[in-house]
Amino acid sequence: MPQRITKADIQSVLYEYPGLRKNGFTDNRRQPYGPDDCPEERQEILQEHDRIDRVAKWLGGIDKIKSTNPRYNSYELKDFIEPECGFLSHGAMIVAAKLAGFRLSRIANSGKVRLNISEKSLKSKLRGTARFPS
Repeated sequence: MPQRITKADIQSVLYEYPGLRKNGFTDNRRQPYGPDDCPEERQEILQEHDRIDRVAKWLGGIDKIKSTNPRYNSYELKDFIEPECGFLSHGAMIVAAKLAGFRLSRIANSGKVRLNISEKSLKSKLRGTARFPS
């Protein structure tokens, strides 16, 4: 992961995932958007640059596993992370996870994804917080 996430890093994820919007994935027919040709709702994700950077760094401290974790989806993880890193949109959470090196696996008929995130490592990082009291 780069030292600091740049807007170009975020744009590369948006380019890789054309259906990604502020509220997660849409079933938009994979319209090919260029890195500088983001619709307004995707521009809103770019405006969350600092939060994406903070969350990507936070997620960077969590171990990755070989398969996706079926227990948590991206929206649930967003809820866990917000008390630690501040509010961010669901789409920004997905971008931060991708930039932190996680694999994204879309959940059918949903705007959410599953990640190859270690539950043990996540709980260890969250232990002592309001979501996972000691």
